[in-house]
Amino acid sequence: MTSNSESQTARLAEAFDERLVQEVQKGFKALSYVPVSEYIVRLNSVLGGGGWSRQIQSVQRDAADPDEIIALVRIVAEVDGCTVAKDGVGGARIKKKRDSNELLDLGNDFKSAVSDAFKKACQDLGIGLYLARSEDALSLEQEDAMPVSTERWERFTALFIDLPDDKKEQFREWWAGYGDREKPYREMPANMFDAAMARISLLAGEAGTGD
Repeated sequence: MTSNSESQTARLAEAFDERLVQEVQKGFKALSYVPVSEYIVRLNSVLGGGGWSRQIQSVQRDAADPDEIIALVRIVAEVDGCTVAKDGVGGARIKKKRDSNELLDLGNDFKSAVSDAFKKACQDLGIGLYLARSEDALSLEQEDAMPVSTERWERFTALFIDLPDDKKEQFREWWAGYGDREKPYREMPANMFDAAMARISLLAGEAGTGD
């Protein structure tokens, strides 16, 4: 292995300039990420534009869950004097309008899945690996927690509507100390929704016994 090859490996794994690192709030977590364009810049600057290629092996809606898009991306690159191929599997949750369940932008959801898979493949080359070690921050195009299903959300809202006013107020007081927004929302993390559902089910049961 030549010193130049070693330098390529080290340069690929270098931390990004802090000015490029952004944060997004996911539930109670603040995750750090770098836009996918900066991964391309890193590959071009270290390996040269002709020193690597990206191949989209597949991108499609998941047969088991049509609201999930799964992508497989391969990066073929000349690193350390050898040709290497790294595969990345990524995904994205299809976004829908809250009121009608209509798709917002399916093309953008497919693009997000490909970007996520591309970043995963870059991670195997060392790019952004230090970010991935903290809460899988490379997967920001993919939902940190799946949105609440329509069926479960409708069940949740129905339970709340049927509560007596005093029980509704008890739930609001509980949520004020627990939730991360003013009101419950369908895109809340799964663990947060489960806690809210448990609380509202308890109140509904108490209301049913005439408490």
